[in-house]
Amino acid sequence: MSLNGFALIGPGKILAYLREDLSRASESLVIVGPWLDDYFAEQIVLVASPDLNARAIVRDEQQMEPEAWHRTTAALSIFAGHWNDFKAKTQE
Repeated sequence: MSLNGFALIGPGKILAYLREDLSRASESLVIVGPWLDDYFAEQIVLVASPDLNARAIVRDEQQMEPEAWHRTTAALSIFAGHWNDFKAKTQE
């Protein structure tokens, strides 16, 4: 199904599209997500160049359940270990 040029790709298929796009990124990457997890982060760093200028924006700790915050900080740690130029911010 397509709506104004956007196709619905369905659950379980999004990461495949992201991998393909990320493998072509050459300068920068901005990840905006209310929460992230270590599985997502591991999949992203498998295909994204370590030379990217990478940023992430996530929810503040007080806006999350403790387990979600733990998984998000694990993801940010994976990103920080992959990209030399990585910065993370929380939503204000």
